Amino acid sequence: MLKDSNRTVLEKIIEVLNAWSKIRRTGRFNIEEETIFRNAICESHEYIWYEAGKKLIKLIQYDKSIRGIFIDVFTDKNWKHRFNVVALSKNFDKELAELILRKGIDDKSSKVREMVADVILSREDKYLVPVLEERLERESNKDVRIAIKFTLENIHKLKRDKHGRIVFSINRGKKPEGAGLNGLLPNDACDDDTLAKLEAKHRG
Repeated sequence: MLKDSNRTVLEKIIEVLNAWSKIRRTGRFNIEEETIFRNAICESHEYIWYEAGKKLIKLIQYDKSIRGIFIDVFTDKNWKHRFNVVALSKNFDKELAELILRKGIDDKSSKVREMVADVILSREDKYLVPVLEERLERESNKDVRIAIKFTLENIHKLKRDKHGRIVFSINRGKKPEGAGLNGLLPNDACDDDTLAKLEAKHRG
């Protein structure tokens, strides 16, 4: 984990961007880059963990072992780290997502379990409906029960815009501007063009 908590968010973002640039330039994913990305997806700031996670996911198609980074972080004792992995599983391949979501629905953190329900709805993973139904029977946390019930009620009737985003609003609290499902999943925190501009600005 990153110990230098006094570093600014921008400094951490730049570190991720530099590591990403090096990977693209050299075609190699070394221990230094792995450490940077592993630390980044454990960050509390959404922009850092989400963008670092999206880039790691892109690399899986070239190196399947990168899946192990997400799996390792998901076994961390810190619930926030597990939460980040579950949120990122929105963009995982089916096999990896199923592994995380099946385990995540029984996570000891209610925040993680709630996110699992949201991700299953976002991914429209209808084959996991029985898993949610089984969890609902023994779930005692009010917020998680609401999340699971909402997913079960709506997973068969989602509507999306031309970009694939869910277009109907979710009535479990006010959704922040630009946020995704339940105000927790970012739809696209920063697209590749914006990241490229930030990287170019940093390079001068």
